[in-house]
Amino acid sequence: MNVVKPVFLPVLGVLGMAAVLLSLCGCGGGSGSDPAPQTVTTTGRVQSLAFSLTTQNAFQRGEPVPLAFTVTNVGDQSVTYTFGGGSVHSFEVVRDGVVVFRRPTAGGADYSEVEFGSGMSFTISDTWNQVDDQGQQVPPGKYQIQAFFRAGTINGVPISYRTLSSGPVEVTIR
Repeated sequence: MNVVKPVFLPVLGVLGMAAVLLSLCGCGGGSGSDPAPQTVTTTGRVQSLAFSLTTQNAFQRGEPVPLAFTVTNVGDQSVTYTFGGGSVHSFEVVRDGVVVFRRPTAGGADYSEVEFGSGMSFTISDTWNQVDDQGQQVPPGKYQIQAFFRAGTINGVPISYRTLSSGPVEVTIR
């Protein structure tokens, strides 16, 4: 059995050893800057449709927040969905339980029926520019962003688009 002896302790002293340990664990000292943003993804599933929303967990104030909303048919059969009014997806930004921004995204026909084959997937890219529904810059803080697939029926059965969701992802505006 190998035994590692702390031969460097007498050389560094107690304060030097504390500095080494703090730097190894990423604690103490440093420039005081915030940690680097991390990619975060949240998911949801209804029947054979899986939903995911991906972004970063932190942004500087005024920095655009890119969103990637993916819908995948994870089942072994095709799914037919319908949507109307030209909106395929929407997203909401919530702070302290209050919706501060909501965007239905335009696109598509007034009424469409789409067959979505087994294993098919598509991703919709969008951006939240850190503004509220009145176009004003939001203050720093924690926000939850949730994306919705705006289908009105799945395989002929009416469904609320509110259930067809990625689930919320939390981002911090610094």
